[in-house]
Amino acid sequence: MPLTVYCDSLSDEILARDWLVNPPFVGARIMRLPNLSASPHFLKPILEWERLDWLVANDKSVLCGVELSRHGYTGDNSFQRFARLYRCATLGIPVIYFTSFNRTRLNEIEEGRFSPRNVAPELFAAMDTASRTNSTACMAIDWPTGTSGVPVPLISTAAKPALEDLVALVTYFVEKGNPGNNSTLQSHFPEIFNKMQKQAALARRGSQTRGKVKSPIDVSDPSWVHSWLPTGYFSSGKADKALASLALNATKRLPLICNKKVARWWEEEGEARVLFLGYQWRPDPAAGLIALSAASAQAEKIPLVIVWPRVFYNNGIEQKRMMDALREYVDSGTGPLLIEMKRLQFDRAKIDDLRARLSAGETQFGKYQKDSKIGRIVASVASLLILGDVALVP
Repeated sequence: MPLTVYCDSLSDEILARDWLVNPPFVGARIMRLPNLSASPHFLKPILEWERLDWLVANDKSVLCGVELSRHGYTGDNSFQRFARLYRCATLGIPVIYFTSFNRTRLNEIEEGRFSPRNVAPELFAAMDTASRTNSTACMAIDWPTGTSGVPVPLISTAAKPALEDLVALVTYFVEKGNPGNNSTLQSHFPEIFNKMQKQAALARRGSQTRGKVKSPIDVSDPSWVHSWLPTGYFSSGKADKALASLALNATKRLPLICNKKVARWWEEEGEARVLFLGYQWRPDPAAGLIALSAASAQAEKIPLVIVWPRVFYNNGIEQKRMMDALREYVDSGTGPLLIEMKRLQFDRAKIDDLRARLSAGETQFGKYQKDSKIGRIVASVASLLILGDVALVP
């Protein structure tokens, strides 16, 4: 039975036709990746989370996944693609991330600065963790950059060695199957393996919004989140943090939505991994950050708690109060949001800057959608979800 290479876009199809030309790809079908509802059964577990640029399959299963990204994000954005990598790993599907390990940011290029910086080392370390935990290859290949620090076009000769590595690794996975964790590839692909390990070992600053908490904790009382976050967290950086702070402080006691059959681990001594999301309701980078924390929680065999105060379970009075505060501030520069920013001691420049660029769209204090991509991911990995109006066991 010939292979099928499912592609997410026309450019992915062109790349596959240009490079997947030798055995075992002779006669392979190259076609567009279908929507979730129209996909064959073996694609559905992946597409319930994310779409990848290449999914190589036979008529029964996915043999390998490939994600290509020329963006080289920094900060939290570095992890935008991680959910699709982690999903493959947990399903036992070898996966490759083809991306620049360091590159110049686009905004710096526009300012005439060319200073390539490393893509978050934690991303590559998390790939290695997911690989070990799930005994599945989760590898990265460096997309070469040019003199300006921007990834070279894939049709250029400078990209050829990296693309040859990509094809070699995909071919290996298709012919040999899942080899196990990344370390099994060291003897077969030493340069690829060693370069990824070197990137993963680079120094990193860590994060104030990802870590562990000791239980027992009173999950209905949001004050534990303030105790867990570093002192002064909401007062530092951009004034956007006041949106999450206002929502977190809006309800003194959260109702707990929990199936009676669920073990209440938070009432016992132990620990859990916590992810605090200060973002509005949007798929990226939230999906990747959730998967990043899930990979750590899975490896540590502890529960995962997601705290997302700007998202609400109901279209109730709590969400309405937040939206009213938002609109008042956008329209007139007054109200509870201004009071919260002053309480957090943001200076006038930061307060005015927030108003100048803040929209009053519904997603700023969004509604939790359990059937959305993020909802499906949360249901798969989270043990507890703290929203602006409830504490929920997904």
